[in-house]
Amino acid sequence: MYYLDCHGMKFKKDKGIVGAVKEKLINGEYYIDALLGDTFYVNNQTRIAVKDHQLYTLQENKKALCANDTKRFITDDPTFTRALGHYKNRV
Repeated sequence: MYYLDCHGMKFKKDKGIVGAVKEKLINGEYYIDALLGDTFYVNNQTRIAVKDHQLYTLQENKKALCANDTKRFITDDPTFTRALGHYKNRV
């Protein structure tokens, strides 16, 4: 996830969240609060899915903003990370 506010132009990136929800509900304060605090935001969104050539509408609750990285191991130096499962991660 990232958020840029540059000369009045705002760029938001949050993987897996519907674009309309990002534009209407999530602002820069949410990104800062999620990054610096221990909070995370859950979003209820509707999407269209296809299975066996049949269309379905799905209601799903997704974790929209969260500072916890579940794919990287953070070392003692927080600017350096390694992939989970790396042999040096074993303590």
